[in-house]
Amino acid sequence: MEASGKEKLLAALKGRKLFAGVAIVGAAVVVVGAFGMATDARVRNFKTVPGTVVRTHMDQERVHEDGKRRTVHYVRVTYGYEVGGKPLEGSWIHPRGTLQFPNPRTRFSFRGQAQDFADRFPVGKTVTVHYDPANPEIAFLEKKGPSGVFTLAAGLLILVGAGVGFVFRSGS
Repeated sequence: MEASGKEKLLAALKGRKLFAGVAIVGAAVVVVGAFGMATDARVRNFKTVPGTVVRTHMDQERVHEDGKRRTVHYVRVTYGYEVGGKPLEGSWIHPRGTLQFPNPRTRFSFRGQAQDFADRFPVGKTVTVHYDPANPEIAFLEKKGPSGVFTLAAGLLILVGAGVGFVFRSGS
């Protein structure tokens, strides 16, 4: 008895769902890497000025994630700086947040991590502020962080791995 076209298609797709899922994850990582590279390129031209931490605030929130309720901890650092005689305030620590996400709080899973981070920014501490010369309200404190190039490369490796797996699965 010969299988119908639909049965042949279903048999061909069996076992490939995993590779399709991995490919989707890889594509998402590529997109994040591309945004990261764009951010890296943009902040390369930022200027720096001295600033002063004016407020460091910790809070916590109960969240429901992965089917569990847990507490997450947030730290928000506010710093003052001046560009062209105009006083400004900022709260972003890393450039990724400044250019991609609307909330300047830094999130931690453990209270001790949040406290250690907050302790790095006591009120009155002098900090280096990186700001966009075209829009000085866009500013952050630390340039370090994941490079968009590495994120993009990781995404491409995931995609290649999914493709290789799909091809070899097809041959079996």
